[in-house]
Amino acid sequence: IEHVKMHTEKRACDRVYWLTHQDNLVAQQLYNKVAKKTGFIQYRA
Repeated sequence: IEHVKMHTEKRACDRVYWLTHQDNLVAQQLYNKVAKKTGFIQYRA
């Protein structure tokens, strides 16, 4: 995550997005420490 953050800052990107499965609670615990949940739910057709 830190590597991605450094990479995007060098390229003047203002956001990073990523996905995880709703059942992947371990990943969500990590992501909650470094990012903010938006409240949006993604659907695909």
